[in-house]
Amino acid sequence: MNSKGEIVDISADYYLVDIKNEPDFSEACITGVILSQEDENKMRKRVGQVIEAGNNLSGYSRSELAQLCNIKSSQFSKIVRGEAWLNIGNLGLWGFATGITPTDVVQGTPLNASPSQCISWFINGHLHHFDHDEFELFTKLICRRLGLRHCQVNVSGDHPVPKLRDKNWQTMYIDDLITTAGKRIKQLREQLGLSQKGFSDILGVTPETIKRYESGQDRINRGVFSTFRLFATTHVCPIEITKGSIHHRLRYVQEQRFLALHEITKQLDYEKYKVLKNLTLNYSKI
Repeated sequence: MNSKGEIVDISADYYLVDIKNEPDFSEACITGVILSQEDENKMRKRVGQVIEAGNNLSGYSRSELAQLCNIKSSQFSKIVRGEAWLNIGNLGLWGFATGITPTDVVQGTPLNASPSQCISWFINGHLHHFDHDEFELFTKLICRRLGLRHCQVNVSGDHPVPKLRDKNWQTMYIDDLITTAGKRIKQLREQLGLSQKGFSDILGVTPETIKRYESGQDRINRGVFSTFRLFATTHVCPIEITKGSIHHRLRYVQEQRFLALHEITKQLDYEKYKVLKNLTLNYSKI
């Protein structure tokens, strides 16, 4: 809410991924929005509900998802109960495993998703490591098998997302995301003409935390709440903070694939969802 106690409306448009590498901080400003501890507690519980809904849609057990996100099962249980946050790197890992983007988490859409959205997320999460040709082959297969119209994904030059257990996730993709986010945070702070102390006051963290973010020594903690706070207090879309990273490129590809899958799956009758789910599981294991 803002300083007058009014609820801040955050449009979905601000969270859409685009392929530009450089961030747009042209509208950055200090909004005067104040987010209380009560606001954070409510959002953390809401996000926990969304994470649990995503877990149930993914086809993975909670312990499997915890392992994929490289966190302890006990910590993951706290996140589901709304007692802790997923940091930005682990939120990304969870998103690639489930096919659900951080945007979906912010909007709470897994809580009231349509059947076609659910199956689209499911497929996307299980095929995230396919390259373009493999993905196209599978979508053509399901369209042929189920008598559906094929929707091609026109993302040129995309690369497969590595399997989540691949060490490249940590050494290349997540580390790259942390470094890029740190660089963008520094650019945003300078755009606003703020010292590290001034920026830390706005974002509700310590100056030492801002210093660690900017140097790439630390992940952005508190996950969704940090991205919400970033937009609410500076009017900057959180996706701008990841632009130029490998993670951002892969998230763009994944979003385009989800849109294509949704176009395909919304043609389905409900009885065919189980067939498609089994087909996805079998194909993704080949």
